Amino acid sequence: MNITAFRRLQKKTVFAISAFWLAVVVTVMAAAPAAAGSSEFNSKIEDALQGDWGKISFNIRWRFEYVDQQDKDISRGDPIRLRLGYLTPKWYELQGFGEFEGNTPVFLNDYNSLRNGKAQYAVIADPGEAELNQGWLAFSGIPDTVIKAGRQKIVYNNHRFIGNVGWRQMEQTFDAAGIVNQTFKNTDLKFAFVSNVRTITSKNVDMTSPLLNVSYAFPGIGKLTAYGYWLDYDDDHNSGPFSFAFSTQTYGIRFNGSTSLVNNLNLLYTAEYAYQADYKNNPFPILSPK
Repeated sequence: MNITAFRRLQKKTVFAISAFWLAVVVTVMAAAPAAAGSSEFNSKIEDALQGDWGKISFNIRWRFEYVDQQDKDISRGDPIRLRLGYLTPKWYELQGFGEFEGNTPVFLNDYNSLRNGKAQYAVIADPGEAELNQGWLAFSGIPDTVIKAGRQKIVYNNHRFIGNVGWRQMEQTFDAAGIVNQTFKNTDLKFAFVSNVRTITSKNVDMTSPLLNVSYAFPGIGKLTAYGYWLDYDDDHNSGPFSFAFSTQTYGIRFNGSTSLVNNLNLLYTAEYAYQADYKNNPFPILSPK
């Protein structure tokens, strides 16, 4: 059992214990190396779940969360989440991946999941839903380039602006077409065009959103990243507390790296600046450095 979080914000206390009964985390990139130091037991399981026929990924997470919020009934929930995926072998540099995701409370269902109508309780945003979490097709026939289209996970940098919201049970994924290019040495070029986001409450929200993220790694020093994200929400019912209030344009630059001080002791450093403003149909002017 792993205690994952204890957070207090103003008058709200959240205590969460994540219990992993069985977790087999399998990377979706067939060429990715096994994690250093993985146990022989996990290696045997991974070997059993892959072969010339492709690869199966399986992950289950059972958690307990308790929320005590002023003016709300105390929430208690123990949702269990299952992910089951299949990665095909490559065929003429084409490869596909499909992943099912489902979540349901086991014994405790006294909480507001944002989908169950229990507004008297504090929010635990883990609804009992089932969905296609990912379903994409990738092409890697162009040197140093991967093109991917379909429902997919997109995570840039530290998840600050674009990510999968991995803390919650239901993952955030995107219906998008994207490209990753590494033609130039030490350089990563990532571009995606998003037409829909599948949220952590298992809702589809339409958008028209290009994303650009470019980074260059200075060997032994760190990585410099520049990015621009133009989020244009098309769904006036699911785009913020007011119609299109989440539509924003964000520009930023980030530098992070590490250096060794002594044996087994590293110094980590990060500096980032981002500028955000309203975009398209957002009714509220925003001018806020982040």
